[in-house]
Amino acid sequence: MLREGSINEAGSWQSDGNEVDRCARVHRKLKRIVSARGKLDAEEAAALREARTLGLWRRYGYASLVEYMEREMGYSPRAALDRLRVAKAIEELPLIAGALTTGELSFSAAREITRVATPDTEQAWISATETRNLRQVEELVSGHKPGDAPDDPPDPKLVTKRLAYDVPPDVYALEREARKRLEKLLGQRLDDGAFLGAVFRLALEGTNEQVAGRAVTADASSQVDHGHAHDGGRTPIQDASTNVDRGRAPYQLAYTVCTECKRGWQDGGGITVEVPPPVIARALCDAQELGSLDAESPERAKQTIPPAVRRLVMRRDHARCRVPDCRCHRNLDVHHIVPRAEGGSNKPDNLLVLCEAHHLAHHEGSLRIEGTPANTTFVRSPNNRFKIETHVVETTKALVTLGWKRHEVKAAIDATRAHVGRADLPLEEWIKIALSKCPRPS
Repeated sequence: MLREGSINEAGSWQSDGNEVDRCARVHRKLKRIVSARGKLDAEEAAALREARTLGLWRRYGYASLVEYMEREMGYSPRAALDRLRVAKAIEELPLIAGALTTGELSFSAAREITRVATPDTEQAWISATETRNLRQVEELVSGHKPGDAPDDPPDPKLVTKRLAYDVPPDVYALEREARKRLEKLLGQRLDDGAFLGAVFRLALEGTNEQVAGRAVTADASSQVDHGHAHDGGRTPIQDASTNVDRGRAPYQLAYTVCTECKRGWQDGGGITVEVPPPVIARALCDAQELGSLDAESPERAKQTIPPAVRRLVMRRDHARCRVPDCRCHRNLDVHHIVPRAEGGSNKPDNLLVLCEAHHLAHHEGSLRIEGTPANTTFVRSPNNRFKIETHVVETTKALVTLGWKRHEVKAAIDATRAHVGRADLPLEEWIKIALSKCPRPS
């Protein structure tokens, strides 16, 4: 027996001709929307590939293309990563790209089958998903590796299961700290399966047992490298608490800077390369200065920021980047809001923590930082400050090579800066203008 009113709520069993026409019209409309969405997804994938090639995110002061997509396009980090992976994959899978463009294949289905499809198997995967919903497509893909066909038997070792937990904030913080500690001990990044496997083995076997072939101890401090610079002189912050306690600057024995022209060079892998001015400016914010390389005896090394102050700022900013929505807790610098060259001090109210990427974005000019640590504003604005600073260095080098004296070059560069302003001129124009500002040879 039906309850009272249930017929009206569920709709009548019979419809007149008008309702049939309306249903058909709405059905066609929805199918057109699906098709249009597929075309937009394909266009977006092409645009994302171009954005990756251009390094678009740097132009607008973001640390990565994922952050750009999160802030400018409204995607979650996971959705952004999926979009980027599919965009890259369909470059080599023209049939899937075509099916996505025509609406025959939804983005969700394309996301799944691009995990396993190759140019030889993509048609088979498209055909296999025509009558399946997304859940069935996920089950079909699970257990297969790239190159497998849909009718190949799944490999049980490749079948994944999803675990989801809702935890309070303190447990969430513990998970992040545990992941950092295990990654440092094992010497590699861990995906979710490897991380949880290591945690579960530690719980079952004890903290002094072997994990993935490496000894894991309850106290990881002995594993921290206190004296060596890695990755071209940059010491990544593998454990925030350890780094905070040391207070050591991240740039050590990495760059050589000319005291006159401010050009800089980086040593790495047995070679020396010149680096652009924003990289030097970033390093000088938070560095260990070794003194002149031409001195008769080594000078006493000193940090641009005293270790005690650096530790305090790291603790105050919770050892993570202060840019809103940035989740970075590695490769951290301490930045001077007002540069030291402009009278800025090493007091904590002039310092804040930035990740390497956002710190470089600031010195390139695409991320403006103002205010105090308690009330900081971050403004992204595309500009050509990086190109201007590069032109300054190159023009200075050209004038010095042509024989002008340092003070003459400096005056000509200052006059050229004022003349050019923020105009986007090529290097040749810079040199011509600078030559016109130089004194005539006697």
